[in-house]
Amino acid sequence: MKALFWRVAENFTLPEYNANIERVKNYDMRLYEAMMEKNPQNCSLAFFSPASSYVDVHNNISESFNNAIYPARYMPMVEMLETIRRRTMVWIDQRMKEALSHQGRFTVRAVEWIEEEQKKLKYCVMVPGANSRDEVRESGLSYSVNMRLRTCACRRWDMSGIPCRHALRIIAERKLNQEDYISHWYLNFRQQQIYSYSINSVNGMLFWKKSGSKVLPPPSLVEEIENRVGRKPKPKRKKARHESPSKKKASRDKRVGGRCGEAGHNATKCQNMVADGGKNRRSNARKKRQVEDGNEATETEQDGYESMTLSFGDGPIPTQPTQE
Repeated sequence: MKALFWRVAENFTLPEYNANIERVKNYDMRLYEAMMEKNPQNCSLAFFSPASSYVDVHNNISESFNNAIYPARYMPMVEMLETIRRRTMVWIDQRMKEALSHQGRFTVRAVEWIEEEQKKLKYCVMVPGANSRDEVRESGLSYSVNMRLRTCACRRWDMSGIPCRHALRIIAERKLNQEDYISHWYLNFRQQQIYSYSINSVNGMLFWKKSGSKVLPPPSLVEEIENRVGRKPKPKRKKARHESPSKKKASRDKRVGGRCGEAGHNATKCQNMVADGGKNRRSNARKKRQVEDGNEATETEQDGYESMTLSFGDGPIPTQPTQE
């Protein structure tokens, strides 16, 4: 199911999107209806514009940001913002150092994309055309490639700004330089320009101007901090209903217990009382067992009395030993 969903999200063309939606429908109609409620067009590359030169459809950036600011969530407002600012400054500096240490013309991501597409060139066959428009066949399908406009029918080159396997096949056949067809946004020089600007430094509270007014925290914040003392901190993020829990715990909703014998009750917190004088079910069962044990003991004594009567005849049982 997860693989089917990512196929729908990572489609670059409308025919591929329709084919994968049909696979989802054949797999499970309930899954198809759930996806239609969320409108998969909002997360499928087949409906995205190629203007951004970006092909990610997940929210890993948001998850990384939430994880980075997690220690600051339990701080007061000013200290929280200051912590986030400093962490952002450190992150920008690290990215700048990586861009300066990289020796290639393009970024690492662009190089890895090209290497991954190079592995699939053996499945592509070029059919030369005119006016910089060639045809490339792969697995029985034909793709029209425009080298002048830097577009391909598969839309991978359009969406990412990096030549796809079909364009790389033409570049290899015509002995062109593949770096000349990569978008300028992936230049390492661009990365250095982006991270050359950071957040301005801020002086500490010692250098702040005093206004003379007294700032009091809101009562809700004071109450929240007081109630939080001695408690276990909340998790990083509350999971939604559709997400799988980290630890599965057996539910007590359908367990039978308590004084009344109803589902979901326990013996310590059950407030329901039974009809026989308010005694719980366990005490009734214990008394029932005692009565049964008493009846068994009475029957045993009666059997012993009868056996003694039979051994001494019809007369009364002697209380002292007799002499012959």
